[in-house]
Amino acid sequence: MKCKKAFDCVNHKILLEKLEFFGVEGKFKTLIESYLTGRYQRVALNNITNNNNLSKWEVLKCSMPQGSILGPLFF
Repeated sequence: MKCKKAFDCVNHKILLEKLEFFGVEGKFKTLIESYLTGRYQRVALNNITNNNNLSKWEVLKCSMPQGSILGPLFF
């Protein structure tokens, strides 16, 4: 549970700044930035996906995609 919460706290802007500080640049930095930006999420109550039980779509500014291969690397 603690790792899950830690993954939810990773700020994309700060992560990208730190990667640049450590020399990650060029196409690889662009790839990582593309991977992190432009992601949206919403919440469905009781696993029901009709419009009455869904929140609106929100842009993710923090967190790593859960279950991703790259998530642990960035963390």
